[in-house]
Amino acid sequence: MKSPLVLILCAAATLAACSTEPRVTVNTTPAYVAQVPATVVVPAPVYTQPSTVILGAAPAVFTAVDRDFAYKAAVANMLEIGVSRIAPRRTGSADVLAYAAMLDSHHTLALNELHAIMRARGMEIPSALPHNRQALMDQLGTSRGHDFDRAFISEAGVRAHTDAILMFQQAMPTVSDAELRNWADRNLPVMRQHLNEAHRLAAAIG
Repeated sequence: MKSPLVLILCAAATLAACSTEPRVTVNTTPAYVAQVPATVVVPAPVYTQPSTVILGAAPAVFTAVDRDFAYKAAVANMLEIGVSRIAPRRTGSADVLAYAAMLDSHHTLALNELHAIMRARGMEIPSALPHNRQALMDQLGTSRGHDFDRAFISEAGVRAHTDAILMFQQAMPTVSDAELRNWADRNLPVMRQHLNEAHRLAAAIG
C-alpha cells in the first residue's frame, strides 16, 4: 500500500496535468445581438406640415357677402362681354372695334376664372342678365355707326366700368374668401385700364 504522502503527490500531479488543457470560453451573448454594431444611431423623427386637403371635409362655401359680390361681379363681366360682341355689327370705327375686342378678351377670361371659384363653393352661376342690364344691351343693339360708338363708349366703357370699380372697392374689404379676394385684386387694375381707355375714346369720338 502506498503511503499517504505518495497519494497526495499523485493527486497534485493529476491536477497539474489537467490545468494544461485548453480552456473553452462560452459566449453567453445571443448571436443576433453580437451582430449589432456597438453604437446604434436612431434618426430623429421628421415632422411635415399636414396637407391642406382633408379627405371627407366639407367644401368651402361663400358667406352672404361673398355670394353677393360674386353675383354682382359675374353680372358686370357678362354685360361687358355681351355689349362688346354687338360692336362688330354696329360700329365702323377701328378704334371702337379694337376696344370691344379687348373687353371681350379680358372679361371672358375674368368671368371664366370667377365661374370656377363659384362652382367650387357650390354657388349657382347666373345664366341671364338682370332686367336693367338687358335693357342696355337691347338699346345698343338698335343703334349703329356714330350713335352706337357714343352710346357704347359712354355706357359700357365709362359708366359700367366706373360702377364696377366702385363696387369692387366697397366690397373687397368685407370679402372673406381668399381666392375670391385674390381674383378681385387681379382684375381691378384691368378695369381701371378699360376705364382710362374709354375716357380717351370718348374724347376722340366727341
